[in-house]
Amino acid sequence: MALMDGMSQNAVQTAIPFSLSGEELEQFHQAYLGVLEQKQALEMRVRKSEERRRALMHILSDLNTLNRKLVDQRKAMIHILADYEQDRSRLARQTERLDNSRRALLHILQDSHQSNLRLENSRKAMIHIMRDLKETTEEVQRREQELREKQEQLVQAGKLATLGELTTGVAHELNNPLNNIGLFVGNVIDLIELGTADTDKQRILRELTSAMQQVRKATEIISHLRTFGRVASVSQEPVEIIQVIRRSLSLMQEQLRLRQIEVRIQIPAGEVLVIGNAIQLEQVFINLL
Repeated sequence: MALMDGMSQNAVQTAIPFSLSGEELEQFHQAYLGVLEQKQALEMRVRKSEERRRALMHILSDLNTLNRKLVDQRKAMIHILADYEQDRSRLARQTERLDNSRRALLHILQDSHQSNLRLENSRKAMIHIMRDLKETTEEVQRREQELREKQEQLVQAGKLATLGELTTGVAHELNNPLNNIGLFVGNVIDLIELGTADTDKQRILRELTSAMQQVRKATEIISHLRTFGRVASVSQEPVEIIQVIRRSLSLMQEQLRLRQIEVRIQIPAGEVLVIGNAIQLEQVFINLL
């Protein structure tokens, strides 16, 4: 400070071209120092003001940035409010639709309950119908069984009636092989009585063989009559129709001969199979003849 005072005094003395007294110089020096202090204080205030200005500029810049952010946030808030309003309207519509759906669901549940009641009544009615149907089916089956039994009885009665009508022809059919058997056996007896049995064995063998053929023929006729007259179930199966026709003609042969009727059969090549009952078909052909 003393150095500054010395420098100040030298500067004052140098700056002032005229001479001053010591007291005046001291006053002038004090005034000069006051001016310097004021200058320094003023410079300090200027620097502080500059710093405040810079700080204020930063604050203003921050405020501008904040204002822009606030503007953006305000715009975003406006969009959010608009979206909220749209969502609120959409929610109101959805709430209305949900309420309508709830009412519709209540109606559906009521209709479903009514339908369940009707279904239960229908089920009970169906149970009664099924019970009645079962009883009706059993009655129909019983009637069908009775009808089949009566049909079999009618068929059997028809066969017995046919056998009664064929008695004469069948007796003749049996009489022929019996007469032939008697003839062949008589020839053998004659050969034995004449004492030529040892020398004529071949003839005896032929006569006995012919007699056995006539026995088989009579057996076939009797077997055929027994089969025709037997009570048989009404079943359907493949039948060789030519054999049925031949058996029918064999039973009717004597009747046809007595009436002088000649029957000619044109037999196709191979088997002719039909689905039916052999005994019933045979009776049909006999009735036709």
